[in-house]
Amino acid sequence: MNKAKRIILAIGLLFLIIAGLTAYNKYTFLQSAVKTKGVITDYRIEIKEENSGKRKKQTRYYYPIFEFKDNQNRLIQEKSNVGTGGSMPYPVGHKIEIVYEKENPQNASINDFSSNWFLTLILGAFSIVFFLIGFFINETNPNSQNIG
Repeated sequence: MNKAKRIILAIGLLFLIIAGLTAYNKYTFLQSAVKTKGVITDYRIEIKEENSGKRKKQTRYYYPIFEFKDNQNRLIQEKSNVGTGGSMPYPVGHKIEIVYEKENPQNASINDFSSNWFLTLILGAFSIVFFLIGFFINETNPNSQNIG
């Protein structure tokens, strides 16, 4: 196995391990998290510019700000670290399910698929890409000559 192939496969393995750890951490968090109802109160908007040839394209990313009451009836307001590009995923005032850590209500997130599993899926996808590249790298030595 050549050096480049080993390096690429090692990177794929590293991404797979990190994906596994993030999945395990999220799973254990969700098993012990308190579920409650919350409401979208606003959005933090980030505008990102991308250059595509001669044109600049601007995309708005919407990060929900939500509030909920914890098990001690305190009002908690949090900002999601998962945003969507192009449009708001929920209208302001929309009721959503929230999961939070009982001892630390500021560790809260919207209980939906993208908020829970986006990072794990991205890391897993990177590991698959690196594994595929690594497995399809030609193992023959480019300096050797085929006789025949």
